[in-house]
Amino acid sequence: MEFATKAAAVESAREFMELHRGYWPAWEGETEIRQMFGPEDYPMEDGGFRLKPESLAQE
Repeated sequence: MEFATKAAAVESAREFMELHRGYWPAWEGETEIRQMFGPEDYPMEDGGFRLKPESLAQE
C-alpha cells in the first residue's frame, strides 16, 4: 500500500489491527510499517536509476 504521509500509514495499520481485534477478540498480533524505496527515488543524470547503498542499510 502507498500513503502520502507516515501518519496515514500508521492510522491504516491501527485500523487494520482494530479490525482483527473486533472480529477476533482473542487475537494477538503485531504489525510493522516500513518505508520502501524504488529506482524512481534515485534518478541518474542520464535518465537511468540507481540505489544509494546507505538506503539499503536503513531499517
